[in-house]
Amino acid sequence: MLRRQTSEEQLVAAGSALYYMPFMDPQRLMDAFSIPVSARRKLGVQSLYDNRTCSIPAGLYEECGDLLADAGIRTVVEVEPDESSPEWQWSLKGITLLSGAEVDILGNGSLDFDDALLAELDYAVASMHSGLTGPREKVTARTLKAMDNPYVVAIGHPTGRLIGQREAMDLDMGAVIEHAAQTGTALEINANPYRLDLRDIHCKMAVEKGVKLAIGTDAHSAAGLNLMSFGVATAARGWARRGDVLNTLSVAKLRAFLKAKRP
Repeated sequence: MLRRQTSEEQLVAAGSALYYMPFMDPQRLMDAFSIPVSARRKLGVQSLYDNRTCSIPAGLYEECGDLLADAGIRTVVEVEPDESSPEWQWSLKGITLLSGAEVDILGNGSLDFDDALLAELDYAVASMHSGLTGPREKVTARTLKAMDNPYVVAIGHPTGRLIGQREAMDLDMGAVIEHAAQTGTALEINANPYRLDLRDIHCKMAVEKGVKLAIGTDAHSAAGLNLMSFGVATAARGWARRGDVLNTLSVAKLRAFLKAKRP
């Protein structure tokens, strides 16, 4: 009985026949020059970022814990607590929880949380939600100033795009990535399919400069946690390796990174 060839087998056959080239991971075929020099490296995701679990009813905490544990998740970062309910301090199946928040980058580049409050959190991601159509110099300056804050670990959905709805900001990504490298600030890959921000080409620019990436699901419910795969695929298209992505770190190494910028 004939067996149908897989897409990889078909590509290998075609490549061997025409160019004697090895199989190329389709995720990395971004342009004519994207020929990988090594085999595909899978990312071992252990941590989740940007999960707004304050919007998950208390009755779903255990469901989320089981889901994450089954997926091999060991750390959840940016749990925004509902202080009216002590149940936010839930701990299930050995999962480490770190407190954090997404803070807004204001018009002058300052944040809507003061440093005293940020110092009480384990993690803060700064994002821009207004003034996205401003001139290139202004939106870039706001982003750079936010990275100067010692409590900002990452910049969230850096270009602000919403696919099919809103264009990306006219951001100087070269300057943003350079400043991220200088300040030790990570850049988020927002895994929501409507964002995918950073996009693949910017991921590649970031890892080439030694900037860490943090894949965030932007989850507002248990179902949203399944979006991680879109972020992983984007990182792969940007040629990110295991060491380039914060989500792959052990709890101890993650804690060390989160404290590195702090005074």
